[in-house]
Amino acid sequence: RELLRAGVNVVAVGRREAPLDELRLSVVAAPGVLKTISADVASTAGQEAIAAALPELGPLHFLVNNAGVGVPDRIENVTLRDFEQAMAVNVTGPLFLTQKLLPRLRACGGEARVLNIGSGIADKVQSGTGTYGISKK
Repeated sequence: RELLRAGVNVVAVGRREAPLDELRLSVVAAPGVLKTISADVASTAGQEAIAAALPELGPLHFLVNNAGVGVPDRIENVTLRDFEQAMAVNVTGPLFLTQKLLPRLRACGGEARVLNIGSGIADKVQSGTGTYGISKK
């Protein structure tokens, strides 16, 4: 929201439409342009949908990988599916999305930046945050 208010054009990506709708309504008068994309960064199809939606917006100066999921359960109860989903959303998806967007980022002449959001839980473990903490270092 602050970037939009500062006049920066933003593409917001999420799996669920409702939070994207809320974001759109909260920044109606902002000078920056907001484009929202409903896609799952954990899937190849989602990554391709994100990459395909960006060319119309001009140069890509910043990429913020902020997706994050984790099953709130004790480590002894985590299933392989839980772990794989956390890794797909928190690690693998952002990695391969960044790869797909490298040509757009490099087109900015070395001025583009990628920010991968982690979590303090990765260093200060709390009960029930195993898959999230492991994947957000």
